[in-house]
Amino acid sequence: MKNQDEILTIVQGLQENHHLSNQGEVELLDGRAVERQTMPLFSKEGKYLGRVWFFRDITAQKEIEIKLKDLSFQYPLPGVANRRYFFERANLEVERSKRYSNPLPVGILDIDHFKQINDNYGHLMGDEVLKSVCVSISASLRQVDVFGRIDGSEIFA
Repeated sequence: MKNQDEILTIVQGLQENHHLSNQGEVELLDGRAVERQTMPLFSKEGKYLGRVWFFRDITAQKEIEIKLKDLSFQYPLPGVANRRYFFERANLEVERSKRYSNPLPVGILDIDHFKQINDNYGHLMGDEVLKSVCVSISASLRQVDVFGRIDGSEIFA
């Protein structure tokens, strides 16, 4: 369990107050995620009998959530961020630039006559052109640089 101290504190609190219920997630050392829920168990007379615990492996659900988040930030071409991710990162970088009084370089490219490529050769060929351009640009960027597609033929870096 990665957050053992936090779980121990929760369990101790539950032992001190038998009427509390609690739920949350636990990340195991092997990377699995488990949802946990506990509630007190009382007799008909109201005597505290103990606690019922429920555990459910939610690893697959968490993996899907991560993939969905990644997809929401990535243009369908591999390794290219989308408009949403660009503006989220841009806001962070603008704030960082202001805080440290550093310039913030931004480059925007527009592929001339890109619509004609799609119209004359089809969108699959247009995607191949975009992939080729993206691979060329990616090769010259650092890992910390943000690179993606805003819309149409506009590419940002």
